[in-house]
Amino acid sequence: MADLDPKYADWTVDHTGTPFVPVTADISVADVRRGIAFHEAGHAVLCMAYGMHVITTGIVSWRAENDRWSTVGNTSWESANVLCFDIAAQCAAGEVAHLRYLRQSGLASAEMTEAALADHDREQAVAILAEAGVSLTEDGGPTKYEISWRKVYATAEQRVADLWPQITAVASVLVERELTGDEAAEIAGMTNPSKDGDL
Repeated sequence: MADLDPKYADWTVDHTGTPFVPVTADISVADVRRGIAFHEAGHAVLCMAYGMHVITTGIVSWRAENDRWSTVGNTSWESANVLCFDIAAQCAAGEVAHLRYLRQSGLASAEMTEAALADHDREQAVAILAEAGVSLTEDGGPTKYEISWRKVYATAEQRVADLWPQITAVASVLVERELTGDEAAEIAGMTNPSKDGDL
């Protein structure tokens, strides 16, 4: 780990180009990396479970200001013919998996829990669904074009629980190195769907 490699510059901004506030380790960088590995593994595994093609998934740490370490992660994917609800649940899965890992590991301090919250993932889900003419709000609405984030999040919690062994397997390798989607699928014992959504 050293200064940020320029090839990861895109990982430090959200879908609008706004810079993330990266996790800066007052605790050990290893603990931060494990949490973010579970976050990205949650995205990757649910992508595959919902029929989305995972391109790459990874985390990167670098020496930031004041000689402290910062860490961010990224999972890139593409899909066709995937339900809007499923896309939103995949977006929620990163935070859900990260928080579950913190609770199970006894690391769910206020600081770590706050750092695990991923508003950018919800905002990305809102933007993706809006392109399909679907609104994503806290409580949804009466039509199929109005989806409830509460229901999405609850579904993500259940799917993450169901797929926890696969998420854990991917995270255990992801903490050490970046993975292609096919590598992540092999580790999880899953199939990485084609970009056309076929298993």
